[in-house]
Amino acid sequence: MTGLNPICAILIENCRIFFLTSSYLEPSEYLLIEWSGFTLPRPSVGMELSVCSDHRKLNNCLWNSLMHVLTVLDHPNPASFSAAVAQQFMDGAKAAGHSVELADLHAEGFDPLWSMADIDGDRHAATSADVAKEQARIDRADAICLVFPLFWWGMPSMTKGWIDRVWTWGWAYDQLGDPEQSLQRPRSGVLLIPAGARSDEMENEGYLAALETAWIKGTFGYFGFSPRKLEVLYGSTGSLKRRQSLLDKSYQTGLTLAPPQRAK
Repeated sequence: MTGLNPICAILIENCRIFFLTSSYLEPSEYLLIEWSGFTLPRPSVGMELSVCSDHRKLNNCLWNSLMHVLTVLDHPNPASFSAAVAQQFMDGAKAAGHSVELADLHAEGFDPLWSMADIDGDRHAATSADVAKEQARIDRADAICLVFPLFWWGMPSMTKGWIDRVWTWGWAYDQLGDPEQSLQRPRSGVLLIPAGARSDEMENEGYLAALETAWIKGTFGYFGFSPRKLEVLYGSTGSLKRRQSLLDKSYQTGLTLAPPQRAK
C-alpha cells in the first residue's frame, strides 16, 4: 500500500458503489481510489454514493456524486431571508449527498477591512490567522455558494471585504503571469442574491448585464469557479408565496449543483 493516498475505500456490488471505511483494506476485496488535486469528502459509513453501469466510469460517478460545499453567508440578521436562502441551499445539497459547511461572516465576526497588514502580508507571503482560516475552508471545498442581498446594485461591504482579503494575489490568482489563469483548482460556483427589484427592471436598465460582466465574467473567473452562475432571487421582499418560491428555487439549486469542470 506504500505510496497510495486514498480518500476512501469503496465496495462495488451489483454496480452500486458503497462507502465502507476510511481505513486501508485488502485490494483484493476493495478498490482504493487516489485523487490528484481534488478533495472527496468522507460520507457516512454505508452511504450509497451513486450507481454505475460501467466500473470504468467509477471516477466520473464519484466526482459527480459527492462534493464538499462551502456556503458563505453575508447578513447580520440570523432570521433574514438571506439566511433562509442559505439554509435551503444547504438542505438541497445535503439531500443530494454532499457535505456542507457554513461560513456565517457576521456571526463569526469576520473583519472585512482591507488594511496595510494585508498589503504587508502579500509582500512578505505572511497570511493573517483569520484569512488563513477562510483559505483553509476554500481549500477543502469542491463548490462554493455566496449568499448576500443585492446592495445598491452590488455586494454588501462584508462580502466585498471577504473577497478582497481572502482571495489574495499569489494564492488565488497571479495577474503578472497569466491574467486569465486562476491559481486555484476548479470549483463549482453559485451566487444566490436576494433582490427586491423586479427582473424586467434589472434587465431593461442593464443592471443584470453589468453584474454578469463584473462577477461572472470577471471576479469569479479569476478564482477558478467553473461552472459558475448568478441566480438573482427577484422580488425577495414580495408576498409569502413569492418568497416561498424563491426558497424552493434555492433548495433546487443545491440539489442540482453541478460538479466542477476540470481543465482539459
